[in-house]
Amino acid sequence: LEGLTHDSSPETFAGLTRRIHGNNDRHVVFIEDGDRLYMRTPEGMERCRRFLDFMARTSDDILWIVMLDQPMATFLETSLDLFDHFTHTLQFPELGTEEIEEMISLRHRVSGFHLEFEPPETRVVDRLRHPIAASEASRRPRQAFFERLGRLSNGNPMLALLYWLRSVRPDPEDDTRFRVQPLPKEEISLVAPLSLKQQLLLAAIVQHKSLRLDRMARVVDMGLSELRNELTHLMRLGFVESTRGQLEHYKLRPFAAPLVTRELRELNML
Repeated sequence: LEGLTHDSSPETFAGLTRRIHGNNDRHVVFIEDGDRLYMRTPEGMERCRRFLDFMARTSDDILWIVMLDQPMATFLETSLDLFDHFTHTLQFPELGTEEIEEMISLRHRVSGFHLEFEPPETRVVDRLRHPIAASEASRRPRQAFFERLGRLSNGNPMLALLYWLRSVRPDPEDDTRFRVQPLPKEEISLVAPLSLKQQLLLAAIVQHKSLRLDRMARVVDMGLSELRNELTHLMRLGFVESTRGQLEHYKLRPFAAPLVTRELRELNML
């Protein structure tokens, strides 16, 4: 924000507000990583509240645009009435089945390989209970695959891509073709086998995007030694990784993040 004051920035929100009012200029400020505006501690929440009040007091001089992940926005709305500080709220909708199919098809088309979708196995009980759906899935395996993919991913493009990559295999009989295996009928939970402490750690990282060890200890109220042990275990399981170039700073692994976020939401932990 130093560029808004034309010199060194004041050290308090009150001082910064006076300086901005005195400039008689209009600005647009876009905050991309709005998740970093708060930390889930009493001090962090108070700091976030003061920043939101600062935004309200300077709204005649600055057009504030803040991008937040849904878990963070939900938490701050519950805790600080986040949406009351903004005149407009835009939520990017989840992708539909056709949009997911188009996204993956465009991505794969660049490779130049052909695709062959394997028909799903239909059990006798499925053919008896849902004869039309079972017949359609066998006759149109591509359509059945992407309909199932849309349901599994809940419209999340990263999650859809993860399921896609797990389903595609090279054709052993044709070097120019990939075979697409049917998606599993039952979803495999990633976080259910974890302890409650580990689930809470993952929820804290999701809400903050990334956390230093000392801050994480304050957020989850855990000793540093115990916290290091839990994080080491989560790293071995492939959930968490350390941030490159930052000492004891952790985040979710990119491919684990969408799955973990969805499951924690289903457990009402986000």
